[in-house]
Amino acid sequence: MLDGVRVVEFSQLIAAPFCGLTLLDLGAEVIKVESRSGDPLRKFPPYLDDGESAQFRALNRGKRSVVADLATPGGSALARKLIKSADVVIENLGNSRALLGIGYEDAAARRPELVWCAISGWGADAPGRAIDPSLQAAMGLISITGENGTCEASSAAVRGWSRSGVFVSRKSAGTTPSVRDGSGSIWSGRSRASAWTDTRASFTTETSRKGNLSSGSVLSE
Repeated sequence: MLDGVRVVEFSQLIAAPFCGLTLLDLGAEVIKVESRSGDPLRKFPPYLDDGESAQFRALNRGKRSVVADLATPGGSALARKLIKSADVVIENLGNSRALLGIGYEDAAARRPELVWCAISGWGADAPGRAIDPSLQAAMGLISITGENGTCEASSAAVRGWSRSGVFVSRKSAGTTPSVRDGSGSIWSGRSRASAWTDTRASFTTETSRKGNLSSGSVLSE
């Protein structure tokens, strides 16, 4: 379905890697960009016999890997070079656009058909960074989970991470209202369906030659 589509993924943990994995399973080429210290998920148990995190391998299997220190001129230049060659960009690094030195608007000016998917904890342009457990804590959800006499536990954190993006993709499929402007489409909502947003957007791009920016958060419904 997505043969010939190149996805460049600036990602860590679960939400964005799951989005990239879905596009990979649909036939896209996915290039995962990591810092020198690597995706923190590499350190998450359980571990396989070779010592690699089972969660990391499950979410990043089949992807090509590139190491780039975005805080250095060389790393930033490499990132821009990769973006220039991409059909789809996925990122969930919070301040990644500042680190990349290029945002959707600038990238789309050079490549109008580019699809850019931004996933965050609180939503586009919201201050602070967060992942599912900390969002549950902020909402008070953790206070009503777990068992009596034990520490509270987050509720299905991994499910929350992986589904971040489902709502955005549903928007692209036309099942919920969307916001459009003359230069493409801007999606704002809950950040796994991000993948379907990108899939739909890729097909739309083939006919209209217009890309779009998909912006989703783990928190919003």
